[in-house]
Amino acid sequence: MYAIQRVAEELWQITLPNPSISTLPAALPRNIFVLGATNTTLINAGHALQHGQLRQALRELDITPDRVERIIATSWSVDAIGGAPSFSNADLFVFSPDMITPTNFDAIVQKERDDWEQLADGIADNPAYAEHTDATRRARFFDTYYGRVARQLDFIPIRHGHKLKAGPFELEVIHTPGPRPGHICLLERSRGLLFASDFNFIGLPRWLDDIQNYITNMEELAELDLKSMLSSYDKPDPWPRFALKRQSRFLTNFLSSVTPTLHSAPTLLEFAERDFGYRPKDALRFAATLAVYRGFLDELVRSRGIGARGDGLARRYGVDIDDPRAPARVDVSASLVQVHEEPRQVSSRQGSELAEEE
Repeated sequence: MYAIQRVAEELWQITLPNPSISTLPAALPRNIFVLGATNTTLINAGHALQHGQLRQALRELDITPDRVERIIATSWSVDAIGGAPSFSNADLFVFSPDMITPTNFDAIVQKERDDWEQLADGIADNPAYAEHTDATRRARFFDTYYGRVARQLDFIPIRHGHKLKAGPFELEVIHTPGPRPGHICLLERSRGLLFASDFNFIGLPRWLDDIQNYITNMEELAELDLKSMLSSYDKPDPWPRFALKRQSRFLTNFLSSVTPTLHSAPTLLEFAERDFGYRPKDALRFAATLAVYRGFLDELVRSRGIGARGDGLARRYGVDIDDPRAPARVDVSASLVQVHEEPRQVSSRQGSELAEEE
C-alpha cells in the first residue's frame, strides 16, 4: 500500500510499494514527489506497474491524472519514466546533454537489463549456486520489470543549469552522473531544498553507473547551502550536508580499503563472497550486488590501483596482476579529485571535514 507524507506547503512525498515479483534493488519502495495542488508537477512517474497505486494516492490529494502538467524524470531508468505515458496531459522533461538524447529509450532499458541478466546467468552457471537458482523466476522478473517500453520518448530536453517551474517551486537542474544514466538532482535554492534522486546515504550504492562521478558529485552537492534533502528511496533528511559528506567519505574509504585485500587475484564472485562472509542464497538479488562491487573494482583498474585479467565473472582482480599500461601503481584517492569534462556550477572545497558539521 502507498503512503503519503506532506513535506511542506504544496509538496508531498508519495511512497509507492515495490512492483510485484521484483527483487532488490528493484523491489525497493520508491518516492514520487508531488509539487503544487494546481498546475501539478511530479518528480518521476514510477514504474508502469506502480501506476495504479500512484493514481490512487493522487486522488487522495484531490489531484486527478489530467491535472498533472509536468513530469521531471531524474534518470533514464524504467522506474523513473515507465509510468509517464499514463499521464496523457503531462509534458515529460528528461536530461539531454545534446538536446536530442535519449533517442532510443528501449536500448537504454535493454542495456540495464542485459548487464543485470548476464551477471545472474553467470551465477546460475556456477555449480555452487545451482540449488539457489530458479530459471523460471529469473526470466519472469526480467520480462516483467524490463517489459515493453516506448522506443522513442516524447520529451522536452533539459540540461545542467536549466530552471523549471514546478507548482510554486523553481527547480534548478544539476547533472549528477554516477547512480544511473541521465541522472540529475533538482535544487530549490530559495528554500535550500535538494531532490537527491537515486543517491543513497547509508552503505553501498543501490544503483551504480560510475563510482568516481558518484563520489565527486556527492562532495560537490555537500557544498551547497542546503537545509533539507529528499531522495527516491530514503526518508526526508534534515541534515543534508552531514549525510552527503559522511557517505562520500564512506565510499572513498571503502574504495581505498579494498586494494590491500586483493591478493591472490580473486574473481568478482570470490571477492563478494569474501566480503559478505557467506554465500548468498538469492542469486538474482546477489547479481545486483555484484554489479555494484564490479563498479568499485573496475574503477581501481581504471585508476591503475590494481590489475585485472579475464572477462565476466571469471575476471580476476588483484595487486599482483601485471598491468601492461603502467609499471607502477598510483594513489587511488588522487583519481577522485580529477576535474570532470563537464563544468560544474557548484563549488567544491577539497579537504572539508565532517567535524565542521558535527
